[in-house]
Amino acid sequence: MNRAAAGRIAWPRRHPYNVRALRRGMASSGVSSGASAASVGPTLRWKIALRRAAGQSKMMALPYRVLVIQTLAAGLIGAVLLLSSLADAVAALLAGIVVVIPNAYFAWRVVTLDVGGDPEQTSRRLVFQGVQKQLLMLALMVAMFVWVAPAPWPFFGALIVLMAIHGLASVLAGPPRSRAR
Repeated sequence: MNRAAAGRIAWPRRHPYNVRALRRGMASSGVSSGASAASVGPTLRWKIALRRAAGQSKMMALPYRVLVIQTLAAGLIGAVLLLSSLADAVAALLAGIVVVIPNAYFAWRVVTLDVGGDPEQTSRRLVFQGVQKQLLMLALMVAMFVWVAPAPWPFFGALIVLMAIHGLASVLAGPPRSRAR
């Protein structure tokens, strides 16, 4: 390998990162630039440096953050309703299960969605996965009422609050951030 090629990093063609920003990110994360950085390979530091250089934060993805907030809210609602009766608390926790499980599936599918392909196909997949989430939520709700028969007012009250958290979090997060080109 010649001297000029030794100082370069082998860039995957599908990642259009800015070379200067990438080297700055690698230097700040403890990965040295040059031939030794190319030999690091796909380690955790390397991936963190690539994400930082692309302008992505270390923060958890929005669908997962919404999922955590919904889970905590379901637990909090269940704890507050435990003061009134055990049946109300169980109904609120069952509503949490009805909302959180489909949203966990949807969050996993959205975060792992391949965005490099055709935009039409990506949007079709996203809509299809949203429909799957709603059908799973409906099936879980029917199953809860057939087998467990929770108290309806705490169940639907918690369900409405948890679904409002989902909608509110999407609005408060703002428009999607554009990808680095």
